[in-house]
Amino acid sequence: FDIDANGIVHVSARDKGTGKENDIRIKSSGGLSDAEIQKILKEAEEHAETDKRKKSLIETKNRGESVIDECHKNMKDHKQYMDADGEQKLKEAI
Repeated sequence: FDIDANGIVHVSARDKGTGKENDIRIKSSGGLSDAEIQKILKEAEEHAETDKRKKSLIETKNRGESVIDECHKNMKDHKQYMDADGEQKLKEAI
């Protein structure tokens, strides 16, 4: 398959057994008007700062969860070097 610069998808296939080949071209039957495109772009600009904050919050949360998971893994891997009290304090800190 191939997608050209206009967003038209060209698909072709050949049956290996018979050697027959078929192809199809898929293009949009409609589209957005220039006004609709401008409206979408304006809305995207208006929400850019909120989206940026949400993305930052999600990335921070993901990093935090990764650190916690790594702490749990390290605690499990090095359990033999801790006494029960140290293990409990570490669990509480995590």
